[in-house]
Amino acid sequence: MPEVRDSEYLSHSLIPDVTFTIESDHIRVASLSTIYAETVLSKPIDKGDLLSLYEKVLRDAKAQKISISYGRHTRKCIQARWKEYESDFAAMKSLFSQITQQCQIVEKRGLHMGTSDDKELERLQDLCYQFQQFTYSCNISSVLYETQSRLKSLHRQLNSDLHQISKIYI
Repeated sequence: MPEVRDSEYLSHSLIPDVTFTIESDHIRVASLSTIYAETVLSKPIDKGDLLSLYEKVLRDAKAQKISISYGRHTRKCIQARWKEYESDFAAMKSLFSQITQQCQIVEKRGLHMGTSDDKELERLQDLCYQFQQFTYSCNISSVLYETQSRLKSLHRQLNSDLHQISKIYI
C-alpha cells in the first residue's frame, strides 16, 4: 500500500470534537471515542519529606508495639538510589517538555480522518510511549513513588482507630 503524503493526510476532514489538554503536568489528546495520547508528569518526590514520613511510620509503629520487619531496606534504597532518581526525574521533565511541544504541533495541524497516516501524531505517541517506560516497576522513579504511597498508607492506617496491624514491612 503506498504511503500517504502529509499534504494528502491534511486534506482529509477534521475529526470532530477533539480536545487538547496541554498543561504543565498533563497532556491529553482525545475525541469522544478515542484517547490518542495522554501523559501525566508526577510531582517530584522530596527526599527530606520521604525520609521524614519513613521516620513517622517507624515511630508510630514502635509506639503501638507493632512488629517491624526491615526486610525491604526502604531507607537504604532511598539513600542509595536518590541520585539515580534525580537523574530519572530530570530526564522525565525533559521528555515531558518534548511531548508538550509535539502536542502543540499536532494541535495546530488538527487531527484529520485517517490518523494512522499522521506522522506528527505518531511522533507524539512514540514520545508518550518513551515516557511511559519511566513507570515500569523496575525503574527507580516508579519504585520511589510506590514507596511513598506505601508509607502514606501505613501512616494513615497506624493513625486510624480502626487499624488491626500486627506487623509492618519496611
